[in-house]
Amino acid sequence: MSQMEELLTSIQNDIRDYNDTSVQTIKEVNDQRIQVKSMVDKLADCLISDIHKRNDADTNTMSRQAVEIEMTIAERNEFKRSCDVKLKSDIDMTVKDFISEARLKKKPQVSSLRQLHPPVFVRNKDIEEDLKNILGKLEDNEKKNGVLCMQSERKYYSVNIQMHDYKLKTTGIAVNINTGIVSYINPGIGSFSISAVNDKEAWCGGKYGFGRDLILLQTTGKVKKKVKLDTPLYDITVTPSGDVFFSEDEGHTIKMYSSEKFTVIANTTPYKTQGLFITIDQDLLVCLYFDGRKNDNSKVVRMSLNGQIIQTLQYNKENKPLFNNPQLVTENINGDICVVDTSKTVVAINKDGEFRFKYPESNTSSHIFRNCYGIACDKLGYILISDFGNNRIHQIDSDGKFVQFILTVQHCLVRPWGLSIGDDGQLWVCNKGGSEVRVFIFRS
Repeated sequence: MSQMEELLTSIQNDIRDYNDTSVQTIKEVNDQRIQVKSMVDKLADCLISDIHKRNDADTNTMSRQAVEIEMTIAERNEFKRSCDVKLKSDIDMTVKDFISEARLKKKPQVSSLRQLHPPVFVRNKDIEEDLKNILGKLEDNEKKNGVLCMQSERKYYSVNIQMHDYKLKTTGIAVNINTGIVSYINPGIGSFSISAVNDKEAWCGGKYGFGRDLILLQTTGKVKKKVKLDTPLYDITVTPSGDVFFSEDEGHTIKMYSSEKFTVIANTTPYKTQGLFITIDQDLLVCLYFDGRKNDNSKVVRMSLNGQIIQTLQYNKENKPLFNNPQLVTENINGDICVVDTSKTVVAINKDGEFRFKYPESNTSSHIFRNCYGIACDKLGYILISDFGNNRIHQIDSDGKFVQFILTVQHCLVRPWGLSIGDDGQLWVCNKGGSEVRVFIFRS
């Protein structure tokens, strides 16, 4: 074995060891999180219990005082009624009557009542800093041998679970990005497509015969659920309620998995089903590819969730085809439909099918990508594109202008496929040709 081969083997082993250490560190962080949550729950329960006790004691005291006053008023009214009757009948009032009257006129003194104040909650204004101290922090493990990285014309990178901060000014706009790895998961299949349910869970699935399963993953690194499929799938999209829609790879049907059951939503023969996406309006965008000599029949359609076609997006105003081979689709916050066409470009059109932009603008652009197998839009309007051949993820704005590369090989990004962004900004990436899924913190 040559010296370079030995070095390569050593680095590969280091990466594996580093990954194992990172997984163990994440487990320890999660264990501490559970313990801190438990402590906070106990403290909150004690405070709430004290509030209930004080509330019960003070309201009982006030209720007893109210009953005593009500009884006094009732006795006074009864005596007044009795006196009125006697006066009308010319009956003289006795000494006993006047004694009773004196007793009834005796009022409870306000000064003898104790003032009661309901408790108020005083928040800890420094809670974030206190929690950081309680939870703990990351430090280098000096007891464990470090990982050596060689920097030369060819670079080898180690995994870094700490935060990476990038700031790049483009087109006059300063964009801040924080990316840090949350976890990585081995789904047990070739994960081509992924769709986040939330920041804790995501559904993924295979393609090209790598696996015929729907897999529900968790950021803890666990596979929560496996659902067997008859055929490999092409793409997945998930509704807010958790229903999974998926298209067949090299097939013509769209299916839904919900409540442990499969339902065929649509049959698109002779078109092959490819990319899918659930829109904000709860419509289903579907890429349809016509497998013939001419690709001008390929299109994107908007369907209802029960498979009824609402809109067809196929030709522009000049009656020229919008797409050659629409493979993946997503929707931006302004309603633009962003389509990965022939895995080489992203074409954006508005809701009416009018052309918006193409990225990259030309084949000579410095931002060309070599096969895109994943696209996602964030809540600020940025579009993320996985660049399989160049091991990076592009970020462009809502007008198709390049912003920056948010993930590269420095983040152990290798042959990225599907992308999805959770509600609070976590980015799920099918990495290493789908053999693993990595979850990154992503905020913009």
